[in-house]
Amino acid sequence: MSRNSFGWCVCVSLCVFGLVLSGRPAQATSSALVNTDPWTTVGSCGIVDEADGGLYTFSNARVEMPPAAGGTLDLRYNIVSVDGLLNPLDGWLMTCRFRDNGVDARVLVRLRRLDLATGADVALMTFDSNAFAAAAGYQVQSIVDCFGFTFDFVNFAYYLHVSLIKTTSQGSPGLAEVRIMSTLC
Repeated sequence: MSRNSFGWCVCVSLCVFGLVLSGRPAQATSSALVNTDPWTTVGSCGIVDEADGGLYTFSNARVEMPPAAGGTLDLRYNIVSVDGLLNPLDGWLMTCRFRDNGVDARVLVRLRRLDLATGADVALMTFDSNAFAAAAGYQVQSIVDCFGFTFDFVNFAYYLHVSLIKTTSQGSPGLAEVRIMSTLC
């Protein structure tokens, strides 16, 4: 058996062995394939501004404003590098599970980029619950950015700045989840 034939036999044997161990067929891989794993967070993971200490409750992974509270609750969520943010398709999809029960409530979720060299802080995407019909309970809605930016974790840091706004005791803003992922436009 020649050296090339032996190498080919070893390669085929290892592939077959891998198939047996994995229990599923091999899939072709390519650097052109895109990983669309999303970045996610739950409402209760936000960092609350110190001045807003009495304006919130964390419950079942959500952040809400209690009935007696009023004003604006500001929270921040750090965004870390995940594969799905590094190899995008055409744009970005931000999906939020939130509660906005009408004119007395509003939820703003702003994706922000902080330049590590200059300190410049720029809004990249803004989800505004007022763009959707009010509902007494939680709902899921999305916005899309068709490639206004790409994530660059070498030169920038990213975070969400969330504001729950309640203008009267009738308002009931809340945030349960945010997901950012690559999408086709």
